[in-house]
Amino acid sequence: MSFLFKNVTAFSLLFITIILFDVYVKLNLETVPYRFISKPLIIISLLTFYIFNNKETSRQNFNFMAFALIVFSIGNVLLIIYTPKIVYISGLLFFVVGKIFYILRFSNQRDFTLSRLIPFVIICFFI
Repeated sequence: MSFLFKNVTAFSLLFITIILFDVYVKLNLETVPYRFISKPLIIISLLTFYIFNNKETSRQNFNFMAFALIVFSIGNVLLIIYTPKIVYISGLLFFVVGKIFYILRFSNQRDFTLSRLIPFVIICFFI
């Protein structure tokens, strides 16, 4: 099983299969309960791949990335049932928290500067 997550080609094939399965479920099957299985599999597979291929020198960077993926998974599940407004808003807030973890993870990179990020964020916000 670890071969699937350590080999980039094998994982890519697995990941594409999971995404195609999720698309099939979304288009052809009931949302409940099937989408609650297919949607989290995407992020769980990414998290597993990240854990198996972790080359982080900082434990803090690893934690930020792992927390971001976990929070995105929770946000995905909440957005599946978007009918009550509070659940939808909660899902969106989980995505914001996940993005904050991503920012914290990559903020110590040499080419990462907030002044370069702000115009991009503004453009994405309006789109």
